[in-house]
Amino acid sequence: MSETLQEKMERLKKEGHTIYSISRLNTFNECKYAYNKTYNEGDRGKDNIYSIAGSSIHDVLENIYNDKATKDDLIKAYEGTMKKCEMFGIKFPTEQIENNWKADMGHFVYNFEKINLRAITEQFILFEILPGIWVQGYIDAIFADSCKLLIIDWKSSSEFKGNKLLEAGRQLALYKLAIEELTGRKVDEVAWFMMKYVYVKYGNKQKMCARRKWVKDISNLLKTDLKKLGTPEFVIPMMIEEAIQNNNLDNMPEEVKTKYKIEDCVLYYDVTEEVINELKEYIFNTVKAIESETEWQPPTIDKNQSFFCNTLCNHRDNCTHIKEYNKQFLEENPVDDIMKLF
Repeated sequence: MSETLQEKMERLKKEGHTIYSISRLNTFNECKYAYNKTYNEGDRGKDNIYSIAGSSIHDVLENIYNDKATKDDLIKAYEGTMKKCEMFGIKFPTEQIENNWKADMGHFVYNFEKINLRAITEQFILFEILPGIWVQGYIDAIFADSCKLLIIDWKSSSEFKGNKLLEAGRQLALYKLAIEELTGRKVDEVAWFMMKYVYVKYGNKQKMCARRKWVKDISNLLKTDLKKLGTPEFVIPMMIEEAIQNNNLDNMPEEVKTKYKIEDCVLYYDVTEEVINELKEYIFNTVKAIESETEWQPPTIDKNQSFFCNTLCNHRDNCTHIKEYNKQFLEENPVDDIMKLF
């Protein structure tokens, strides 16, 4: 009987191999101190609001695609997690961020529609991407029909821009390489399911919008539509404002309603040879740096970095470095002076 991938991983560990993941490599490049605490000392720290809420939604999505849960369970999980976090004082960085996140994710769960394709969820992968370097991970969902294989990564984060797109794309590129090596079948497409966004489609065009304000984002188009229909000039602003407040087009004429359609935002990523080469170079260089690291110091903490350290880092409650920074910051900026800024 051949060994499973999980059994193979345990054997490799016993043989002295370190099994890496993209998130593990990213942690090292973000903060060596956090890497040491997490992976060398085995201290996972404390989850933040995003990891708690994201995991809750991911778990129900997995069950939905395994026919063990429904949309109602997704709604209950979302509402229950928000209440639980509020009860235990687990907060978003700011009130505005909280309101926006809840509006976007609330729209997602209340309007959820299951993708009508056969799916495999939480597929474990393990393979040797470079000589002596083993990587592992879990793929959120693999959708398949008779002629197409699509890898989906559920994302409750904001859209990726600039370097963030390349960084996030490494995960999808890794999944593609792994499945193709493990199964011998070509992966046709890889994509993120951006839960906080929708595509607004009209004619042969589409616009990516945050769910909470998709109507606001097309308000200029609506204004033009209403003018063309001969709507009285003084009525148009009121109609558009009502649509924005309700975040739907229910109050619009039928000609306008039928023109626009919103769809889930499945954001495809092109895994080119250049992307694959960059991924392998990133993994090789990071593993090499990890193996030679001895000091395990955090990056320089400044005002911008301290925001992440104080609100999102899993080690925010026990990191001596952020505590020292906060102490020094308060000494240099007395509370009375700080409060004058508000």
